[in-house]
Amino acid sequence: MKNRSLSISNSDILMRSFLIKSIKFVFTCLVAYYFIVFSYNSIDIRQRFKKINGHRLLILGDSQLQRLETDLVGDSTYNFASSGEFYLVTYHKLLRLIDQNPGKFNAVLLGISVHSFAPTYNRLMNVDFFDGQSSLERYFYFLPLSESWTFAHHEPSRLFKSIDKTTEWGGAFSSVRSNPDSSIINETLRSHYGIQKNEGRFCDEQSLYLKKIDSLCIAKQIRLVLVTCPYHQDYLSKVDSSYIVHYQTVLSSLRTKAHISFLDDRVRPEWMSDACHLNRSGSAVYSMRIKQALDSINQTVYFP
Repeated sequence: MKNRSLSISNSDILMRSFLIKSIKFVFTCLVAYYFIVFSYNSIDIRQRFKKINGHRLLILGDSQLQRLETDLVGDSTYNFASSGEFYLVTYHKLLRLIDQNPGKFNAVLLGISVHSFAPTYNRLMNVDFFDGQSSLERYFYFLPLSESWTFAHHEPSRLFKSIDKTTEWGGAFSSVRSNPDSSIINETLRSHYGIQKNEGRFCDEQSLYLKKIDSLCIAKQIRLVLVTCPYHQDYLSKVDSSYIVHYQTVLSSLRTKAHISFLDDRVRPEWMSDACHLNRSGSAVYSMRIKQALDSINQTVYFP
């Protein structure tokens, strides 16, 4: 009986030892996998940043800026905007570009709109929302690890989940859709200004990082030009006036005063793909107007 007990005890010990070794092996494999993926993707992103060398004007911002043509200053323009991009990401993109490409570019065309400070950006910047979780995955490799850790609310699982996700690089985008109907416009309004979980009416983080971008560009002698793309008139007419006032207040607080605005334009519906975005025809028209505006604020000085 004693021998049988001893045999069972030894068997249990062997089983536990096997399980511990198996767990350690799996854990080591997972750590190795994520380390390799992280290293590969980090190097890839770094190389892609280096390829931006030679472009004198960078287009940055959200999807409204993606619709602009990429020849605003000939071959020296690079469109680096992306859908739903918030200024925290833009700020860190700029920091990395300055670090990797010192003196290689000297002007930034940055989007700013009424909805840039709307509740939708509170959700995009908060992992308690699906939009925020998606943002972390899309922009993980643009952010320093310390920033990602804070963004992830100090939850390692969210960081690991982001490591092997595809980075949202962005770039120019065009659409041939036109004449959006009222259902598309109303859905966009709900998406931008609807409050889902008691988030604030305005996104203060957007204002904070826009001011950081403003200060960074001044410190590094990079010409910052803000641009406000047009909205469909049916959209703009339904926006609560407090958001327009807030947008104007943030604008006036910036040291940068170079601002190209089409906010008050009664843009043709056939030039809009939806409530907020120009289609291919609209882009051709407004890209030309931006070129003319850049000339009028003496942008040629910055592109020898």
